[in-house]
Amino acid sequence: MDLSPAALSNEEVQARELVGVTREPSLRDAFTPAVKLELLLGIGLQVLQQMAGINTVMYFTPAILEMAGFRDKRQQLLAAMLPAGTNAAGTLVGLYTIDRFGRRPLMLASLGGVFVSLSLLAFAFSQTDGRFLPIGQSNCTRLAASTCGECIASGCHFCYSGSGLGVHAGACVDSPDMCLDMAEPLAAFSDSCPRVHPWIVLAGLILYIAAFAPGCGPVPWAVNSEIYPVQVRGVAGGAAATANWLTNALVSQTFLLMTAFLGEPGTFAAYAAIVLVGLLWVHVVMPETKGLSLEEIQGVFASKAKRRTLNENVRLF
Repeated sequence: MDLSPAALSNEEVQARELVGVTREPSLRDAFTPAVKLELLLGIGLQVLQQMAGINTVMYFTPAILEMAGFRDKRQQLLAAMLPAGTNAAGTLVGLYTIDRFGRRPLMLASLGGVFVSLSLLAFAFSQTDGRFLPIGQSNCTRLAASTCGECIASGCHFCYSGSGLGVHAGACVDSPDMCLDMAEPLAAFSDSCPRVHPWIVLAGLILYIAAFAPGCGPVPWAVNSEIYPVQVRGVAGGAAATANWLTNALVSQTFLLMTAFLGEPGTFAAYAAIVLVGLLWVHVVMPETKGLSLEEIQGVFASKAKRRTLNENVRLF
């Protein structure tokens, strides 16, 4: 067997000709009509994955739980383990279902679940707002407040215990130390009101991860690994991965800004709206690739590109 560089180079040329690759891939290869549609789908799925807010939830779970009313750090960390465990279990479910049910149905079902869970989170945060908690005892000399929001706005301090079920009255006092001197020592809130029923938010986070992990997690990567022709697979796959990480950075860096300007309910409602638009887009543009060979997948996108070109030509006339 000849192992000389010349022989190896000749064998490489023959191998490349066998699979239809006669030159090094270039960016120009990506601008054929069919491959442009493949890039649109591949990059769009990766961007949608991040715009759904997954890494916002994963990076900021303790902060989100604190926003929801989990004040104790140990409690936050323990509660954060539940979404993380759900993510691991959901990923295993995705490995089993992606070839059993197909990429398209799994992605659509996952996006539907993510939309419902984000809507639930927006609703949960709106219902856990403690600004309207009633005042049962007022020792504040600045203002006769009737709600927590009025108490905090006046510069006083709100005493409250989140233990037990239901919503109950708190106290408005001049000094946070006075909260500890009551018959039942209470937690003092000086800058913002306590959240009520924080477990609703935790349930929303778990539902979000359970919906996201089996579909929105693996499907974009699986589709990007199988739709591109050999000539541009590296370039196109790299472009899609870059889009994923750039969107990841954008979403994670803007999350706290969004909560500051839109509030927690508005932020999660915005994510839900993005996911709804993404679900409709996937329904329109994403074909099923389960069980198809590379040649069959290329035929699907070539047909789509041809129909698109014909439609554009018809509009010109």
